[in-house]
Amino acid sequence: MIVFLTLCYVALLVVLQKLKIIRPTIGWKLSPLFFLLFCLILLAVPMQWGTPSGPVNVFRYVVEIVPNVSGEVVDVPVEPHKSLKKGDVLFQIDKRPFQAEVDRLTATVAEAAQNVLQLEAAFNTATANLDQANADRDLASLNYQRSEAIHKENPAAISEQRLDVARQSLAAAEAVVRAAESTKIEAQLAFEEKIGGQNTTVAQLKAQLELAQLELEWTTVCAPSNGYVMQLALRPGQRVSEVPGGSTMAFVEQDRTRLAVGIKQFQLRHVKPG
Repeated sequence: MIVFLTLCYVALLVVLQKLKIIRPTIGWKLSPLFFLLFCLILLAVPMQWGTPSGPVNVFRYVVEIVPNVSGEVVDVPVEPHKSLKKGDVLFQIDKRPFQAEVDRLTATVAEAAQNVLQLEAAFNTATANLDQANADRDLASLNYQRSEAIHKENPAAISEQRLDVARQSLAAAEAVVRAAESTKIEAQLAFEEKIGGQNTTVAQLKAQLELAQLELEWTTVCAPSNGYVMQLALRPGQRVSEVPGGSTMAFVEQDRTRLAVGIKQFQLRHVKPG
């Protein structure tokens, strides 16, 4: 600006000289230099002590609201550019399908817990059957040993046929014991199939139930912080999705505001915190 004013002054001197109002003396020839110094003293120096200023921009974070579940919107209680608090309802998704899934899994968990009791009863039954099979085998073994000892002392007292019957009875009892042991192992594996001290089937169903309950809570979409909604186009009856990028509304946060000011470099030395 000072250079421009000096050039304007020189142009004025040229015009005045052409009109022969002034003469090209040493004083007039040196006057542009004095004019430049005058402008520097009168304009540039005081401006160094002025208040720094520049263009100001206010920035706020805009959150694109995307629901965590898909469904039909049944209620949109908010209004655009109206202040909201954190936790206020932005819109409501139809929760009936999600409630039905929670009810179904609740019943399934109860059924699975009942099945655990049945597995325990089956294991106890298999244990009792094995004990009975062991007792029958021991009795058959005792009968066979007694019959064999008597047959050796007096072959006429017990016939070979009777001895074979006792031998077959012992073999059959041992087979029953092996079958009972297998049944007990299967029942034990089914009953003791646990993770974290809980039956695996029950634990899996409870995890599914917990997820279903969480999705039921997600049907109510709330404000993530204090702020307001802008460009509200969502209406009841529309279907929303949790697909990334499928924003339903733009939410402007009021808790985090950024102020950007453009200050010239030579004035920046006068800017300090506070």
